[in-house]
Amino acid sequence: MNTSTWPEQLAIDNCELAELLGVAEVHSVEAAELPYGLVALTTDSRWCVDVATSDGPVALVVKVARDVRRSPFFHVIPVELAEAAARGLPWDIEPNVYRSELGVALPQGMSLPRCYAVRPIDDDSAAIWIERVPHAATWTTQMYADAARMLGRFAASPEVGRIADGIGHPSGPVQARTYYLGRLRSQFVDTYRSGEIWSHPVVARYVTPALRARLFALIDVMPSLIDEIETLPLLSAHGDACPNNLLSTGDGTFTVIDWAFFGRSRVGFDLTQLVNSGIDLGHMTADRLPELQDLCLRHYRIGLADSGFDIELDALTRAHRIQLTAFSALSAIPLEQLPDNDTDDQALNALMHERMRALDLMLAGIGLQ
Repeated sequence: MNTSTWPEQLAIDNCELAELLGVAEVHSVEAAELPYGLVALTTDSRWCVDVATSDGPVALVVKVARDVRRSPFFHVIPVELAEAAARGLPWDIEPNVYRSELGVALPQGMSLPRCYAVRPIDDDSAAIWIERVPHAATWTTQMYADAARMLGRFAASPEVGRIADGIGHPSGPVQARTYYLGRLRSQFVDTYRSGEIWSHPVVARYVTPALRARLFALIDVMPSLIDEIETLPLLSAHGDACPNNLLSTGDGTFTVIDWAFFGRSRVGFDLTQLVNSGIDLGHMTADRLPELQDLCLRHYRIGLADSGFDIELDALTRAHRIQLTAFSALSAIPLEQLPDNDTDDQALNALMHERMRALDLMLAGIGLQ
């Protein structure tokens, strides 16, 4: 076994691994940690594992889920919010998804990767052994349409809802309020109100006085926006339905990973990450946002109807726009990526440019012109 950086808690001998994989013999194992550029508070590590067996090669991913209190980023959460944040981010949702009957309940076009094992490490962590799924690196317009319809079927599925009620994320009906009172208010609103951020050269370059005024107008209406969100129908959601987590070769079906935020959410919630994550990550320009919103809303609505849930397009559009704004607009300025001084970092400047264009569209979408 060539696993020089393989954590001791993941160690497994070849005989045990052969039994886990259902093969006669394991000849060799190669493991390497998967780099991941985003902060994932309940994920310790991800490993790419290639196993040579008597039945042929097996490609795996091993993901270690852990209590958020063990994250090296836990200390940056304000002390007064830390324990509430830990309670609000249960580390065991994803292991429980793979232990559950969700894979059987998933609607047409949606599947879980094959799970070989969920192996407890201790009381606060577990390793999830799943197949490594081939997928397209670039999404087509048709893939967005297919994904939106699939997420609509998923959201309105009664079978999925019953499982979400049992093992899903606890914030459920008050997700928007919890997120605002936790991360958004302390990390972004307080920073904006303190005033210093507006003189930062990168921020000053891309945030005009008019856009800043509209951002403060959003802060003023956030309480009423959250109240409105909490009147929307409560369905189910993956919780982080970005293209990176919806693996497909473009055949209209998706293998869905990263289930840490699975649970009950308001209708349309999963469209937030589907249409905006590419802009947030710097992979897509803001020009595509209106096009993807129109496309995905139509197909998500069809998916809802597939599962027996009907909603007028205007009502669904409003539900999407207020949730997209509530969850994405205040955090559009990437505070965690700003250097101490000005920078000619082309990637950061491009990201700021596109995020501010997307912010303009989000605010206009809820009437904050």
